[in-house]
Amino acid sequence: MPATVTGDRCSWLAQGSDVQTFGKQGQSGKAGKVGSQGKNSDSLTLFLDGSPLKLDISGQKGVDGENGGNGSDGNCSGQPSNVTRNLQAAGGGNGGNGGNGGDGGNGGALTLYATNLDFLRQVTVNAAGGAGGFGGQGGQGGKGCRCSQPFWTIQTCSGRPGDANYSCTTREFSCQDGLDGATGNSGRNGREGRLGQLTLIQIDRPLTADQPSATVPLSELKERGYILSKNTWETRTGAMSLFAPGSLIDDQYRILLDRSERSFILIWNAPQEFNRFTNQRFTLTLDDQKEMKVTVPSELWIEGTTQKRNNVTEFVVYNAVFERDVTQLEAKGITGNGTDLRLFL
Repeated sequence: MPATVTGDRCSWLAQGSDVQTFGKQGQSGKAGKVGSQGKNSDSLTLFLDGSPLKLDISGQKGVDGENGGNGSDGNCSGQPSNVTRNLQAAGGGNGGNGGNGGDGGNGGALTLYATNLDFLRQVTVNAAGGAGGFGGQGGQGGKGCRCSQPFWTIQTCSGRPGDANYSCTTREFSCQDGLDGATGNSGRNGREGRLGQLTLIQIDRPLTADQPSATVPLSELKERGYILSKNTWETRTGAMSLFAPGSLIDDQYRILLDRSERSFILIWNAPQEFNRFTNQRFTLTLDDQKEMKVTVPSELWIEGTTQKRNNVTEFVVYNAVFERDVTQLEAKGITGNGTDLRLFL
């Protein structure tokens, strides 16, 4: 501890580590509630006939985040007097952080059937995403306690005045005001929702989902046949230019270029009883050239031909046997020669 000597008097300044607090720290404010996301718009499917239409499939605005609560002031009891320690007044509580704003809802997906693209020019559409909610403000910090007496001194003497060993010590003490609480951080604003996207189909009937492959039992293929289909799509830009002025929608859209349908039927001309094979399954696939491909199960050996008429593929079976039946055969001998050569099994 540093000392200053003047004549027979010594003064010391108390060290800062010898500190006593008074009062009660203020409580921090609660964080603001996060805003919920705006509702996405429902998807919409319409058949156009050229009549004027106004469509609103915009997403809802996100909910604003709540403000953070204010911190409370320090509970300031009276400053102790004539103490031999430095004093620290209690601080105020911090403000709570503001809640984040909710994201905006997405614009709805729009599917339009139109045999004439000019029909779209009669449609005004708003498929905007909802605005994001605003973030809440951070709460204010509470006030810290203040010292009523910033500095004071206390003197201590030993011996009797006039004696050689008489001395006095003076110590100086201080009081530090409490810090005000920090202001809470403001929440972030929510993100804007996505624009709705257009799907354009230039036919006058509902488009069914495509089925480019299937695994089907022979019983169904022989009795009813089976139809495979494949929808071909293309992604383009320029959706905004298709609608009436003032419309708002994602400029990128999907358009149906082609729908292919191919039929398959099984014709059983084999001498073997069909009922033995009804549970076997063929796998049918439409390839990129829209041709029907047939995969026969490995345990079944088939002799047959494929013939195509328009969009119908006929699979004619002349002979059928299970692999297990063939691998169990035993050779019994060979007779004849040339075209009369015969193998007995």
